[in-house]
Amino acid sequence: MARQHGTGAVRKLPSGRWQARFRGTDGVLRAAPMTYSNRKDAETWLKVQDADVARGTWRPPATDDKASRIALHDYALEWINSRRGKTGEPLRLSTRKTYLSQLQIIQPALGKVALANVTPALVSKWYSSLDPAHASRNVNTYKMLKSIMESARKDRAITENPCTENYTRPSRRKEIKIATPDEVVLIADNMQPRLRAAVIIAAWTGVRQGELRELRRRDVNIKLGTLSIQRAVSRSRDAHGHYIVGEPKTEAGKRVVSIPPHVVADIEHHLKTYVGRNLDSLLFPATDGLTHIAPSSLHGDAHKGFGFYWARQVAGRSDLRWHDLRHTGATMAARAGATTADLMRRVGHTTAQVAMIYQHSDSQRDAQIAERMSALASD
Repeated sequence: MARQHGTGAVRKLPSGRWQARFRGTDGVLRAAPMTYSNRKDAETWLKVQDADVARGTWRPPATDDKASRIALHDYALEWINSRRGKTGEPLRLSTRKTYLSQLQIIQPALGKVALANVTPALVSKWYSSLDPAHASRNVNTYKMLKSIMESARKDRAITENPCTENYTRPSRRKEIKIATPDEVVLIADNMQPRLRAAVIIAAWTGVRQGELRELRRRDVNIKLGTLSIQRAVSRSRDAHGHYIVGEPKTEAGKRVVSIPPHVVADIEHHLKTYVGRNLDSLLFPATDGLTHIAPSSLHGDAHKGFGFYWARQVAGRSDLRWHDLRHTGATMAARAGATTADLMRRVGHTTAQVAMIYQHSDSQRDAQIAERMSALASD
């Protein structure tokens, strides 16, 4: 039941939140731009409106009426199409696909609603209807919607952003899985010969799969023992069916990585045996020798006797993903004494928080620490 208050009213919604509505001097009854957690806050908003009317300063909300009538889906689609990266470049194809996928989640409940009619209560109802089994996806989708509505506010299509909540992803750190040096050798030895070095490089330098698939002869300096990571290939293809080459995943992705000396000979053998003489020759091309290898060709099939899925099974590590080879490289570097800054540079991370994951404590490191403590006691 609505509670009257001056020239407006407040009411408790089914969600438990409070909504305030106010009839301005133009005779139009409008809801407050957001809902409130308690009645007092809703009534405070009404008092502010009353005070503005009394002072003669109240004005109808300034919006672009034409823009406010645009359906959320249409505005969101234009928002995605016009979106640019930090340096003004178009969105990566993978990012665009993610946005479009998230828009499909928004579409059924909110897509046809005019921007001006998207209220906090409507957004809350939509969010509450999402499958809780996909908590991270739901939060990411909500954050995109919040960004879209903020753009609409700046475009004066709406007066206030109706996405008033700050949902956060559940705290759920996945266990870091790594392979031992012996397991790396066993997995590499059970790959197709032309892909053996792919496992070696991934596990001992920590490069991402997209960076690995784009490595070319010019990127390897055997004399210095380094890999130059300047580009990465995505899992997406262009209109001609070619994999798309772009920048590495992060701003710190462009880097030079030192190769552990004990595997330099393996990489040199690979260059001599399987890589073309041209400096642009891919280290791990598809079977045609020219185009990028598909992720599925690296992964293979556990039942066909080739590829990573088969090799990890032989090594007794069916739990490993290809990405865990990157975890292996980063963790080994941490065990070797790499600082957080060293790890950030080596694996191309932009934040210390991510790099510190690899400096986690484990039983092997703890045993080493205990031994060193005893050594201190005997000094």
